[in-house]
Amino acid sequence: MDGRGAQRRVGSLRGSGPTSARANPRRQLDSPTEGEQAESAQARAPEGTDDLVVVQVDKPEDRGWRTLTAEFGEVRRFSTFDAARNASIGAHGPRPGEDLHHIVERSQEKAPRAGFPAEQIHSSDNLTWIDREVHKEISKRYSRIIPGGDEVLRDALNGEPWEDQYELGCEILDEELGRHRGNRND
Repeated sequence: MDGRGAQRRVGSLRGSGPTSARANPRRQLDSPTEGEQAESAQARAPEGTDDLVVVQVDKPEDRGWRTLTAEFGEVRRFSTFDAARNASIGAHGPRPGEDLHHIVERSQEKAPRAGFPAEQIHSSDNLTWIDREVHKEISKRYSRIIPGGDEVLRDALNGEPWEDQYELGCEILDEELGRHRGNRND
């Protein structure tokens, strides 16, 4: 199956067609003002490309959750999940009842999937602390077969651009946090 078919299914899952990031995977911030208002991060695309991916992240008060970048006050890149978790716990203490969640799934680091660099996957702008029950629900969503499809969401995302996966990960996080807080948006 080609990536475009997977993207159509992913797009239909979120209620929209193919995203503009597919047509223009190097989306840039429109102006310095927008860049100053939004927390942004730059990360290298997978090996073999020179593309620079800029991901715009809403301010924490706009989303109801904060990335580790917001907590650290800067983007930090880690080669392992344990290094990222230990740095967060060292700076802000343990988080009983919470898990450290990857917005773009950790599995996308593997070459057969998207092959994103470890430093991008374990970057502070891709990690957030969330309630353990919410984390379990998000994991279940990535393990479900896409309606009308024949593969689970996690597999359908293989090879999709970072921006698309990040955007979908934020949407799923927002939805599951909303359900957890009793604010169903469906």
